[in-house]
Amino acid sequence: MLNLGVIILAGGLSSRMGYPKALLPWTNGESLISHALRNALEHDANDILISIGDDESLGQAIQANIIDTLSNKEKEKVSIVRDSVPRSGPLGGLYSTLAVGKSHAYAVLAVDMPFMPMDLYYDWLYQVNHNNWNVIVPTGSRGKPEPMAGIYRPHIVSLLPSILAGKDVS
Repeated sequence: MLNLGVIILAGGLSSRMGYPKALLPWTNGESLISHALRNALEHDANDILISIGDDESLGQAIQANIIDTLSNKEKEKVSIVRDSVPRSGPLGGLYSTLAVGKSHAYAVLAVDMPFMPMDLYYDWLYQVNHNNWNVIVPTGSRGKPEPMAGIYRPHIVSLLPSILAGKDVS
């Protein structure tokens, strides 16, 4: 069975809110990013990459308020990744994290999708492994692809620069 890493897409300009979405309160005093990280750790993810875009202050806040509160064993499983292509949206976060990823496949979830069940990712991982697929991208209720809630193998990273060179990377 392939090992499943987790990519949490937590970056973004937050231009409408004026505050990083990842740090918004969720439940039981947790922020959205705390919830996503705890969920990944509770499902035995050993390689968790948190994409912060190019927001250095968000990375510092996540490090100081969340990662630094973890046990040493948990800390070893978590890395903060800054976008290597500035202002490239969630696709840039996906590219930057897959480029440094060491797992065989990654569950990708946007930080603002707290209801996404981790068990579903393991079902998808079975499909990726069994069918030798590179990607699983689900569709939403309106039939629209939801690429920020899928499974990706890191070797597809070579396909992304040409897409990032386009105009719409959101």
